[in-house]
Amino acid sequence: MFDIMHSIYEKNFEYIAKNYADNYLSIDFIEMIGKMTGTKELIKIVNNERERKVVNVEMWSAMKEFLEGGKQEQIIEIIIKKVKKGKELSTIASEIEEEEQDVKSLYDAVVAEAPDYSMDKIKSRLK
Repeated sequence: MFDIMHSIYEKNFEYIAKNYADNYLSIDFIEMIGKMTGTKELIKIVNNERERKVVNVEMWSAMKEFLEGGKQEQIIEIIIKKVKKGKELSTIASEIEEEEQDVKSLYDAVVAEAPDYSMDKIKSRLK
């Protein structure tokens, strides 16, 4: 457990991939790691799996989902800043070096949540 937590703190996800790629861990164990490291995305993954009545989760699958969620959140935060400055989708896409169609759903969700820009509400619009 401590090596997983240390790897999360150090952002050494390659170590987790190499050593835990095929390991299934209980969702309670993953939840404990999420709480101890303050990793909200891991806790959300656990909650989603509990709703589906899953008992064990492949650690690397959980980490990939966590990483993808984190990247999406970073892009949303950038889009929020640019929307607040009055920038349009085409400008934002160009500035963050992404295709318009790849960020359109994020942009639309951000604009729909103006002026509060609640991350939870934006992400729920994307589901």
